Amino acid sequence: MTEAKSLIRFRSNAPRLTVEYVPIHSLILNARSPRKHPEKQIMMLARNVDTFGFLVPCLIDEKRRLLSGTARVLAAQRLGMPLIPVIPVSHLSEAEKRGFIVADNKLSEQSVWDPDVLRQELQFFSDLDIDFDFSVIGFETAEVDAFLCDTVNEDGLAGGRDNRPPAGHIYWRSVAGRPASDPLRRRFGPRLI
Repeated sequence: MTEAKSLIRFRSNAPRLTVEYVPIHSLILNARSPRKHPEKQIMMLARNVDTFGFLVPCLIDEKRRLLSGTARVLAAQRLGMPLIPVIPVSHLSEAEKRGFIVADNKLSEQSVWDPDVLRQELQFFSDLDIDFDFSVIGFETAEVDAFLCDTVNEDGLAGGRDNRPPAGHIYWRSVAGRPASDPLRRRFGPRLI
């Protein structure tokens, strides 16, 4: 494997990180959080944490202010968790903390789903002989059914007008190479980014 040349110079601003468990009531939520977390999301996250555990520590500064993980903290509060895992971060300036908070929320929007892999994963859970709760992985059953079905309405969306994605929804990028008769191409082709 050849060494790839970096386009961005790496600034060694990454100390060794440690995970600690702190009382949830000692954390300070970010009053300037650029993201809002609807109740539905919090309840889905609570089910996720209850099912799999609190596997992604939150980031806090030296004053125990949250830099990342607000929704997970709200979900843990709903579950009555007394302690949660955190990673204390003390090497950032106030400006860097604010920049990190915005970047942490914005950069995740740049990813896209691979529809083939997602379909395989959703089908795996659908095929289990248990009553799988799709909300623990962030999906509603109707959303999964619409994605896995082969019916497409005149707008190219699965399952009908009620399943129309919200405004600003990021669509999958690639259905290239799929025949026009493929449900994924009919569903997502007209709305590619």
